[in-house]
Amino acid sequence: MSSSVAARENPYTIGVPVEDDGAFFGREELFESVRAYLLEKAPVTVIRGQRRIGKSSVLRRIERQVGLPDHRFVLFDLQAGARSPIGELLATLGETISDKFPGAPPVPAPANMEYRPSDFVRAFLWPLLERYSGTLVLLFDEFDALGFQTGPESTVGDQFASTLLSGLSRLPNLRVIAVTGRNPGQLDRLPGTIQSAPQQELGLLDAESAARLIRLPARELLRYDNGAVDAIQALACGHPYFTQLLCFSLFQRAKAKDSWTVSAGDVEAVVADALVRGRGGLTWFRDGLPVNERVMFSACAEARGRTETAKDLLTQSGAIWTDALDAAEGRLRDWGYLKRDGSFAVDLVGKWLLQEYPLREEIRELEKAVPEAEMLYQQSREARDSGDRARRKDFLLRCLHTNPNHVRAVAELAAAHFEDGEYRESVKCYQRASRFNPSLSGEHVDAIIALAESLIKEGANELAREVLTLATSIQPADLRLLRLRDRVESWWRRLWPGSHP
Repeated sequence: MSSSVAARENPYTIGVPVEDDGAFFGREELFESVRAYLLEKAPVTVIRGQRRIGKSSVLRRIERQVGLPDHRFVLFDLQAGARSPIGELLATLGETISDKFPGAPPVPAPANMEYRPSDFVRAFLWPLLERYSGTLVLLFDEFDALGFQTGPESTVGDQFASTLLSGLSRLPNLRVIAVTGRNPGQLDRLPGTIQSAPQQELGLLDAESAARLIRLPARELLRYDNGAVDAIQALACGHPYFTQLLCFSLFQRAKAKDSWTVSAGDVEAVVADALVRGRGGLTWFRDGLPVNERVMFSACAEARGRTETAKDLLTQSGAIWTDALDAAEGRLRDWGYLKRDGSFAVDLVGKWLLQEYPLREEIRELEKAVPEAEMLYQQSREARDSGDRARRKDFLLRCLHTNPNHVRAVAELAAAHFEDGEYRESVKCYQRASRFNPSLSGEHVDAIIALAESLIKEGANELAREVLTLATSIQPADLRLLRLRDRVESWWRRLWPGSHP
């Protein structure tokens, strides 16, 4: 390998916004739509898209792509200020705007805007835009990172949005382009004016744009045969981040082997490497989802190539199918994570979820879906520690009524029933709890044995025999179980001398 080739930097971009014109492809229709909205003087335009779809890269290119010289664009990343008080957030935004306007009026002090956010419009934006004959366009990255509430308590996000909307209503030469989709669960909480604004969906690249993204950045060195392009498309499905992730690994492989033609076999060979390199981005891609959606995502990954549905696998694992899970599956389709037929929009993501977030582990996350249920569970623990058995069970039952998929509460209720000699109820709970957590199979068998012994004392030997048959399928080598079963089988043989158990 020549030293010049060995020193060549990987031209594919992963994990950071694309700045190089030669590495950005597609999105022409979106830029045309944004330009049209600006010319129509739409106060707000929203660009929606899932994490890692390229929203930040698009936002950074709007100024040069729309070609409106009388518009001045100011980019501001709201993720960085998401935890700041409102006064500091507005002051930072004001300083960022001032950098584009020499001689801008002073930005009010953060302490003043903490109590009067309206000072940002009255004392800063108003006099600034009175002097400027053009249009100021504020480009907000990660708009939904601020967090919004639907209840009476306001957040920094609510205060920021209120200040912004006040400015838009009073200043005819102010526009906002907001990028959302970082936290899909927040989208329904955005202010009504934002939700009703013109929306542009940033989805997957079309096949032609994706093929250009594959071939052109490394065209001077790397040659992809058609099979390789098809293989990348099948895995990444036009998602720009995952396309570049695979291509990045392919470039590194070609460099290491000094072999610069890429085949479909090479694509398959780098999948594991790409998943390791992209772990941070893949985790970020998933972590923006609410709890029910994350669990459904793993269930859908496990259902790939199987006859069982995601719902089947969840219920087999001990979960109760709820309206929230049903809605979560629908939202994953609406948000573009799943296709309408339930398959993955990006096949590579399905492979990664199956590897990193298997359903048996991920299902325990369901107990986080309803915070009120967790509070009731903690109260049950306090009642248990104080020896109040009745209140312990009451809190557990209320917890499971609030969230029937609170995993630890199912196991705790099984134990509580066992301690109170309620063996039938204990067995039922342990049967479900051990599907959630197979390590509880021992406690499950203990409850079955206790139930069988109580049935034998009651003379219900036939029922005890059925119960013990269940137990032997769980722990066939348990000596206590075998001895107890021998007693029941002796009774059975006396009752039915010719039978063979």
